[in-house]
Amino acid sequence: MQLSDDGFNWLMWLLFEQGLWIVWISTPIWWPALRVLIQRGRLPRPLAYITVCAALGYGFVAAVLLVAVVPVKVIGIYLVPQLLEAGIAGGEQLQAADQEMSFLTAALLFSVPFAAIFGSRTLTRRWPALCGLGTSNDRTTG
Repeated sequence: MQLSDDGFNWLMWLLFEQGLWIVWISTPIWWPALRVLIQRGRLPRPLAYITVCAALGYGFVAAVLLVAVVPVKVIGIYLVPQLLEAGIAGGEQLQAADQEMSFLTAALLFSVPFAAIFGSRTLTRRWPALCGLGTSNDRTTG
């Protein structure tokens, strides 16, 4: 079986798009890794730093989804049809809010790199203090 030129171009476009999506969504992992490799002053415990930055980046998105999107979607699935069927006021507004949450979900997926970059910048400044360097519990003294 041989692909036509249009089919091959379509396949290459899909592979390119999938690659961009993987790079975009994995930003909380590779951005802190680049900061660890490029930064002049070496960060203590670099693997822990990368792990914490990734957890903060993905955790921010997951927290917003759980706090804002999931309750509205649940209301939209279970309550809105009942309200619309009964003709109770407020059903249309809840249905509109449910539809707006689809846009918020898409926006959250596109905010993953921004959360990763902001989180890593904030954490880089505080990381040595969080690791306990310069305190009396430092393992290198003694």
